[in-house]
Amino acid sequence: RAAIAARRKKELLEQSRAKLTVDRTELGKHSQKLDYSNLGMTELPPVVFTDPLLIHIRILWLNQNDFETLPPEIGRLQELTQLRVFQNHLRVLPEEIGRLGKLQILWLQDNLLTTLPKQIERLTSLTMLSVKSNPLKVLPVELSRLKKVRSMELSTENVTFPPSSISIAGTKRVLDFLRRADSAWSTNVFDLSGLELEAIPLDIIPLFPTVDRLYVDANPITRIPFDMHVMTQLKELRFDKSIMESPSLEIWSFGLPRTLEFMRVIFNARLAKAPRFDFSEWSLTAIPDEVLEDGLSGRIVRLDLTLNLLDKLPKEVGLLTSLEELILDRNNLRHLPRQVCRLPAMTRLSVVSNRLSNFPDHLGELLAIRTLCLGHNEIEQIPPSIVSAATLESVDLSDNKIIAFPEGLPKLTRLRELRVANNGIERLPFEFGVFTGLRELDVAGNPIWSPPEDILKQSMGVWFAYLDRLKKSQQKLKATVENRQITGGRLDLRNFRLTQFVPEVPKMLHLFVSLTAIDMDSNMLSTLPRSISKLTNLTSISFARNSFRTCPQVLGKCSNLVVINFEKNSLTFLPIEIGNLTALKKLSVEGNVLTQPPMEVVKQGIPSVIRFLKTFAEASGSGEVSMPGCNLRAFPLAVADLDVLHKVDLSHNFIGTIPGEFLGRDTVKVLDLSYNNLDKLEEGIRAMARLRTLNVSGNRISEIPQAVLALTALRSLNVNQNKLASLPADIGAMTWLVELRASNNRIGSLPMSLGRMASLTHLNMGYNDVEQVPPTVGSLTALTELSLVDNLLTSLPPIMGVMTALREFNLQGNPLTKHPPEVVDATMKMQLRTRSWHDGKEPITPISLWLLRTRTARITKDFDASKFRLAVMPQEVLNLTNMSLVYLVLDHNFLQEVPPEIAHLSTLTHIDLSHNKLRTLPTSVGGMTSLTLLYLNNNNIVRLPIEIGHLSGTVLRRLAISHNKLETPPPHLLPQPP
Repeated sequence: RAAIAARRKKELLEQSRAKLTVDRTELGKHSQKLDYSNLGMTELPPVVFTDPLLIHIRILWLNQNDFETLPPEIGRLQELTQLRVFQNHLRVLPEEIGRLGKLQILWLQDNLLTTLPKQIERLTSLTMLSVKSNPLKVLPVELSRLKKVRSMELSTENVTFPPSSISIAGTKRVLDFLRRADSAWSTNVFDLSGLELEAIPLDIIPLFPTVDRLYVDANPITRIPFDMHVMTQLKELRFDKSIMESPSLEIWSFGLPRTLEFMRVIFNARLAKAPRFDFSEWSLTAIPDEVLEDGLSGRIVRLDLTLNLLDKLPKEVGLLTSLEELILDRNNLRHLPRQVCRLPAMTRLSVVSNRLSNFPDHLGELLAIRTLCLGHNEIEQIPPSIVSAATLESVDLSDNKIIAFPEGLPKLTRLRELRVANNGIERLPFEFGVFTGLRELDVAGNPIWSPPEDILKQSMGVWFAYLDRLKKSQQKLKATVENRQITGGRLDLRNFRLTQFVPEVPKMLHLFVSLTAIDMDSNMLSTLPRSISKLTNLTSISFARNSFRTCPQVLGKCSNLVVINFEKNSLTFLPIEIGNLTALKKLSVEGNVLTQPPMEVVKQGIPSVIRFLKTFAEASGSGEVSMPGCNLRAFPLAVADLDVLHKVDLSHNFIGTIPGEFLGRDTVKVLDLSYNNLDKLEEGIRAMARLRTLNVSGNRISEIPQAVLALTALRSLNVNQNKLASLPADIGAMTWLVELRASNNRIGSLPMSLGRMASLTHLNMGYNDVEQVPPTVGSLTALTELSLVDNLLTSLPPIMGVMTALREFNLQGNPLTKHPPEVVDATMKMQLRTRSWHDGKEPITPISLWLLRTRTARITKDFDASKFRLAVMPQEVLNLTNMSLVYLVLDHNFLQEVPPEIAHLSTLTHIDLSHNKLRTLPTSVGGMTSLTLLYLNNNNIVRLPIEIGHLSGTVLRRLAISHNKLETPPPHLLPQPP
């Protein structure tokens, strides 16, 4: 029943509306006003457009119905001046509405219109337009062409074009805006100046894609919307600079294209989750405010401001809490605010080529920092706080003014790259030796002396190994060096290719004072610094396999050295200062070619080396070199280098030649080269003009060169035991010679010129093959000693009888057959000290014994009959009791027994019976209480009389009885020979 009732009610309503429609239609025919309002109509009756009376109506009210559209035929009502269609459901207006040229009032409010047709511009009589309460957003610019419109009702909350700031300003402002917009379509110039706009309407921007000039000056606009970045076609944007806040005037100064680019960057960054900014080469003097604005600053992960004009950073940089990379290269920054070091996400900070003078003090607060680039600045010091930046992997501090590294840098265990090229760094810290994680260390262009250039030329691993060795050398170690307990450090720098000694020792001496050992084997060293002498604890040095040509003199001042090793170098001599090393126990110089001291001396042991060098040390002051029996294989060249040189004794060695360097020393006065391996005397000896004594006995010289005869200062010449076959024929030219010794040679004759040597006082020609003495010898009146022992003389020239100055005259071992009376008579006048002039082959005549006896008693209280081939002791000897004999020499005879009467010679203190054939001694010897020396060696003695034991309590000091056949007493009870 209810449904029927509702349906009935609806039918009645429709009948009522239909009747009203008819009635109003009829009424309109007569009043020119057609009111169809509030009739629920959805469409106009066709009669409106067909009836001749209705076609000319002026007023048409269609409000408060259900119209969704108006029929195109509406354009036939060309007399309409008022059209009300509000409160319907209109979605569009037909284009034909533009035919209503006389329409003055058009009410369209409260519909569903979203657009107005362009044909609305034909409503040239329109004065009032209402479109409020519609979803209309954009008013067509064609409205601006309606010159008579005085009122326009809009819903400002919906309309975006014109913008709300225009819409609420009234009809005049709206139409002005639309008129300018309309002009923009044709001229591409959009002039919004003077419209009191507070912002550029963003919604209208896409509507004008061809506009290339936009004027917004004379408006209170302080910010340009960054959405405008899409207007890339813009060639001009005019605004009031005095009030512009964003973008800043600095951005605008770069030109419109760059400003639009800036807008694009900021616009996109605002949309991005983790924005990245690249403002490199923008000539910025400050970080744009937009970068630091709320909502954006906390999301930025990268900010590149390379090649700008920044001279400072604002504290607001601390707002960049998500920033991972901050690049500030090539600006004018003098310092960084602390806020930079408080950015928790920062992994890379680059401030290359600025004017920083201070390193960021609080760098350690950057808990995530991995890369730090501060090259090309004016930084002078790296603060210790860098050690707290434990996450650092790469640091570039090249081209600054840094002079040193902070302590503890190797604690940065993650650090892989460290670049400090072109600074003022002089050394790498020793602790870098444990910087094993570092893969690149660039120190080029620094005045580095530690490590030295030799090390820096090698790999970085060698650098660190070198520094680590230096570090360890400062650690106290215990060591044993040649049985001595040593406490100190050891510097081990073997195999580092060093050409110079470690510079760290002299320059940082205080760090190495505890060094006790230096091992620098297998390098290329050739010198040592003087400062090494200040290492007072040094006990061991090793420089094997280096390039030393001379052992450094400074080592002589290292007084505690125990071990020195210079094996396999190129040493030729050790300095004399080494002789001062009294503590030296081991010296290794194998693999060198030493001439001072020669290797044969070195092989004899340290004492020989020290003695050798001390000799030179003493000689440097005294001018005297004494090195007999040192097993020298060559003449030590160091002798020639002595500043002062007067006397040289190199006897009993193995020297084969005399170097020219020495022969040029004209200051030498005494030269003893006896018992060496000389084959000749070099011609250069002529230059030794001051030589007074020359001893070359015991060599293999075969001739005396003319150079020797030219030595006018020479006074003594000893050529004993050589291979001379003759003396120079003109040796007599040496009238200045005082002593000539040429025994034990092969000389067959004496030159006649010998007699011209008027200054000669000593002449020894014994043990040669001389057959006769030239009569010119008689001219040698100054001669005091003459020995012709063991020659082939059978006679003597009578002229020798005038040689009364002789004090020693020895002719033993010659086959003399007679004694010239002149010579015998002369011996009566001679003050002979040596009487061995008898040949021993003929029986001793009374005259001979008398001569011997008288000479013995009168001169020396001794009797010498050695080598007389005596088989028995002459009675004449036993009768010398009144002569107070002291010495009795009967060695090298054939005595088989000693008569008991020998005890009558009670004054004897020395008896020499060695080298005979004695089998025993008389018991009377035990009573010779003055006896102090008794020589019985080299006999056949089997038993000694027990009476000799009485002498043990007297003055007997020595009993020589070796090389006998003793049974009593046992040999082991007797004193051993020295």
